[in-house]
Amino acid sequence: MQGYVRKLFQDKGFAFIEGEDQRDYFLHWSKVSRNSVPFRNMVEGDKVIFDSEEGSQGPKALNVLVDRVSQPKAGANA
Repeated sequence: MQGYVRKLFQDKGFAFIEGEDQRDYFLHWSKVSRNSVPFRNMVEGDKVIFDSEEGSQGPKALNVLVDRVSQPKAGANA
């Protein structure tokens, strides 16, 4: 699935991704792929590619890859 980093809490180690299905996905820093930009270098508005699963408190993002080749979503704080 594709989406973008909607809200980032670097100091707390998590973020929310808005998926192409308009749902919010919880992202814990440990779920960023080793082949991607590290979590500490992510910014709001980064486009991402990810897998998802339904967690006990809602949808979660897994295997997250930052796609810096594409432009950030218009209007996002990049």
